[in-house]
Amino acid sequence: MNDEGGDARKGRDSMVRRSVGRRWNLVALLLATVTAAVVALAPLATVGTDHAVPPPPQLGSDSTDHEQSSADTEPCPPSESSTAPCEVVSRVSLLSDQGSSVLVVLLLPVAVVVLPLLIPGDEAARRVRIGVVVILGVLTFLAMFSVGIFFLPTLVAMVLSVTSRISAPPQAVSGPPLS
Repeated sequence: MNDEGGDARKGRDSMVRRSVGRRWNLVALLLATVTAAVVALAPLATVGTDHAVPPPPQLGSDSTDHEQSSADTEPCPPSESSTAPCEVVSRVSLLSDQGSSVLVVLLLPVAVVVLPLLIPGDEAARRVRIGVVVILGVLTFLAMFSVGIFFLPTLVAMVLSVTSRISAPPQAVSGPPLS
């Protein structure tokens, strides 16, 4: 009878552990998805362009060329001299700066984190989670100085999905009462 109770408790603990690991995996998936969207769409890239105020038109020159070039350049602030170049700095999203190819890089962690959720079985899903932690750790380290730093919370959530354990309730000890 005691073995049956122990087996039932082990099964229940396994379900709770799986549930906790799966929940952390879902948190990691949510973090990876939100991170990819924010990094792709938020104005994180800085673009600087040098502009020079065009010289006044020469007599006898075609005035339409001058009108076209002045329409393409932004005016310098009034405090600078009219012939000095100025730099215009703007912030753009990574998607508009790098193009749609950046989505492949940003969606790779999302695709990796979703894999354990597709695997049936407790132990198999846990093994896949361990592999995902290794892969995500390598990807985060390799891209640390660009977009990798943004995926550190996802990596932490995946580590928690592997290592989280529910502590068992304390066992009743039979014997004489302590005085």
